[in-house]
Amino acid sequence: MMEKSSMNSEYDVLGSAMKLVRTMKRRERPEGGSSRGMMRLLAVLSKNPGISPKELAEHLEIRPASLSERIRKLEEEGIIRRDTDEEDLRRIKVTIMPRGEAILKETRAMREEDRKLITEVLSEEEQKMFCKISQKLVNAMESMRKDDH
Repeated sequence: MMEKSSMNSEYDVLGSAMKLVRTMKRRERPEGGSSRGMMRLLAVLSKNPGISPKELAEHLEIRPASLSERIRKLEEEGIIRRDTDEEDLRRIKVTIMPRGEAILKETRAMREEDRKLITEVLSEEEQKMFCKISQKLVNAMESMRKDDH
């Protein structure tokens, strides 16, 4: 049954979407926690061992300055490692550690469980419709955001 908005008789699409996101976020996270940004960072490092912080920032489409604090925290937690390149002492290499690989593997397994659940609960047609509607809303919200700036 759909949630009705308390403000009017229309279905509360935003409230339902936010409830879905909150429910998915509440799922138990692997040891060490894992934000979506951290998982993207670990995935890039897993595919590109020894990448420079600058190249990593480019892959993640963020500024190198924004990445510095993340790298420091993950290094302190033993999830990644920074090393000086032996061939070029000016260059820093960032590498995922076994703990980071384990977090990445466990998170991927949880996401696969989520995918399986969705395919069991929603028909193929409902999945297509959900994706189409979600993308339509994302496009509209991104368009609004661009218009505001």
